[in-house]
Amino acid sequence: LANNYKFDCTLIEWNGDFSKKIRSWTLKGCWLKSISEGNFTHADNGLRSIDATIVYDRAIPVIDKTVTE
Repeated sequence: LANNYKFDCTLIEWNGDFSKKIRSWTLKGCWLKSISEGNFTHADNGLRSIDATIVYDRAIPVIDKTVTE
């Protein structure tokens, strides 16, 4: 059943250095369709990249008055 794998979640878009939130959405009825981790080792302390495909039923923009341009 869909209620066993669909959840609501929040998607947040950050600026390039992750110091400021740009905007966000509430995703209704979402689930992870695929995930792919990049090549890395645990000895490497650098940034890691994970590609994920999220499928959702509806996206609702979140109006955040504290976010300014």
